[in-house]
Amino acid sequence: MLIKEYGVNPFDAYHAAIALSEDKTILSTEHVYDRIKGITRIDPETYARLL
Repeated sequence: MLIKEYGVNPFDAYHAAIALSEDKTILSTEHVYDRIKGITRIDPETYARLL
């Protein structure tokens, strides 16, 4: 479903599905997750500055 709807590869679809089933957030540099409705992507560099 995610592969067809958003054109992501199986690896990204797997991680997106996990994010959608949990807290809807993913820590990644991959901008592909920005296209997936319901997921908030946090760039690791931004996250590191918050620590």
